[in-house]
Amino acid sequence: MKLNFTLFVMLSGVTILVTILLGAFVFGMFYKNLEDNLKTNTEHSIDDSFDTISRYMFERYNDMLILTDMKHPIMTSNNIKNKLKLLHTFEQSSKSYLSFSIYDDSGKKILDTRNIGMDDITNSEEFFNTAIKGEIYSDKIPIFSSELNQHTIRFSGPIYDQDKNITGVLVANISLLAINDVLDHRFQHAQVDLISKEGIIIFSNYDKSSLFTLIDYSLLKQHSVDDFFIFTDVQQAHLDYPSSEWLMLVKISKDDLFRELSEQQIIFTIISFVIVTIVISFSLWLSKTISSPLHNLRNSALQIQNGNYVTIKEEGTDETKELASAFNVMSKSIKRYNKNLEDLHVIVDAATEVSITDPNGKILYVNDKFCETSKYARSELIGKNHNILKSGFHTTEFFKNMWDTINRGELWSGEIKNKTKNNEYYWVKTIIMPFKDDSNNIYQFMSIRTNITEIYVSREKINEQLVQLQKVDKQKDEFISMISHELKSPIFPIIGYCDLLRDPELSKNFTAVHFEALDEIASSAERLQRITEDLLDVNRIHMKKLPYIIKNVSLTEFTARIVKDHAHLMKKKQIEFYVLPVEDHIIESDEQRLMQVITNLIRNAVDFVPDKNGKITVEVCFASKYVIFSVKDNGIGISKEKQYDLFTPFYQVDASATRSHGGTGLGLAICKGIVEDLGGEIWIESDIGKGTTFFFSIPLKHIKKDESNNTGYES
Repeated sequence: MKLNFTLFVMLSGVTILVTILLGAFVFGMFYKNLEDNLKTNTEHSIDDSFDTISRYMFERYNDMLILTDMKHPIMTSNNIKNKLKLLHTFEQSSKSYLSFSIYDDSGKKILDTRNIGMDDITNSEEFFNTAIKGEIYSDKIPIFSSELNQHTIRFSGPIYDQDKNITGVLVANISLLAINDVLDHRFQHAQVDLISKEGIIIFSNYDKSSLFTLIDYSLLKQHSVDDFFIFTDVQQAHLDYPSSEWLMLVKISKDDLFRELSEQQIIFTIISFVIVTIVISFSLWLSKTISSPLHNLRNSALQIQNGNYVTIKEEGTDETKELASAFNVMSKSIKRYNKNLEDLHVIVDAATEVSITDPNGKILYVNDKFCETSKYARSELIGKNHNILKSGFHTTEFFKNMWDTINRGELWSGEIKNKTKNNEYYWVKTIIMPFKDDSNNIYQFMSIRTNITEIYVSREKINEQLVQLQKVDKQKDEFISMISHELKSPIFPIIGYCDLLRDPELSKNFTAVHFEALDEIASSAERLQRITEDLLDVNRIHMKKLPYIIKNVSLTEFTARIVKDHAHLMKKKQIEFYVLPVEDHIIESDEQRLMQVITNLIRNAVDFVPDKNGKITVEVCFASKYVIFSVKDNGIGISKEKQYDLFTPFYQVDASATRSHGGTGLGLAICKGIVEDLGGEIWIESDIGKGTTFFFSIPLKHIKKDESNNTGYES
């Protein structure tokens, strides 16, 4: 590699040197041919110039044919002003005309776009006499127009009436600027004369004083042999128009053209020699410095390709050292990356089924796990479609959606039921990923599948158990409802008979023991009645069948009722009971259910305040669109860890306390259900030894819930 590189650089340098020297030699050999080529190129420039001038003049000739056509609007219009307007428009759009004039058949000028020379008589001039005969005329050489104060070329043509009779002449004065621009542009380094056939100089780019004078051909013989002249006739293979018989005389100084060329040749040869020498020397040095590290890089890259992740010695120039360092980093990265890929491949193969297909679904690869699960040999799957595993469980729409997704280049995932070769069914969690090439076209699909048959079977069992649990739950609710109803039926007579027995006529023979027994019966019946009502309410709340009567509730009247309904209990228990004053406000809610919540919270507080100096405070305040009720006591308090389950049915904070105070653990659950059904929330703030405060919020305006979530709202 090193030798080849060095030879390549040396041969390249020699080739450059030989090429430059040969070029210099050829440059001198064809010096004379360059002169001939220059003549030829000049002649081509003259031809192109004449071609442009002739095309320009022919376009004016063609314009005259168009303007004098009997169907042209200028010819068909009988209105002089209209003719003038049309000619003005044509003159401005063309940019080639100085003016237009119309003469009647007597030679009198009757119209001019510049309004000059009106009523002049020109019936003796050639342009008029030619056009009045029905022919198109053009000047052979430019004429000086005193009216326009410049040289111009005239074109003229006949004007016809509707009967095809010649009634006048249309004259156009052509500007010479276009011709002058062509010659000035193409012959910036030559002396050019445009000459008519009679020898009159029409244009000169170096001697303006010679314009429209006869050229003296004898003067050409006095010029040095170092100069050469070129004559060109316009009529040689060029677009022509009548009367165009112009010639062109071009004079070029060979000294001016070739002097600079000779100087450049010498300079070019010297510089080329110096550059080639430097390039060869530098190439020799560079080949020795760079070729060796590059050779090592190439060999190491080939080893990496074969799986041998080698590193190379970092030597040479700074650039080659950096390249070697980057190569070593790359080698280590590739090794680490391939190791990770191998580990991942092992893990994926061991845990999942992997298959690869072409864009049409033909299987190209399957791993061992795929074969193990499907019971097919690899040879039986390669070249086939996944339809071989089709169970018939999924619809056509299911697979159409899958194919539409992956053909859009998107990831698809789902659960598929397959059938093994032994006709056994199994479920797989499948992820299909499309792979795209550099042109963004899909060239293959990879499927990663996880066997979830056991999970699916377990899920089916859980669903069956859930259905059974729902049935049991429903039966439980029906049982509670029935039991509560059956318990409630005998309670009312018991309470009624207790009240009846307290009548003085019936109890006149009762002793203190009889009255004490009667009170115990009545108290137990009332307690059983409350338990029954709680059971019914919990069941109704759970089944979303607790009835509500929504109406306007006065907060001042409601708080007064709280005081009245609980005054006897507080006096009996010797508890300080406060209901703080509240601003009169009307809310929309169920007054009886609100009182049920307040009563449950107050009775709960009564059970846990100290026997002496017990205190309960009820407060009502407002927050945004809600009214907030609170019941605060100075009882033993509730620990944080026990507060989370307080509103769960049948939950008891302290079993011993429950036995001493009674209760079923349903009160707070009922409070939570009622508050939430009314659109509010309930919560607690408490610490051990610092008392407890229950809060619940109720919206000022009742929010009706969906009938599916709540049953009985009446208003």
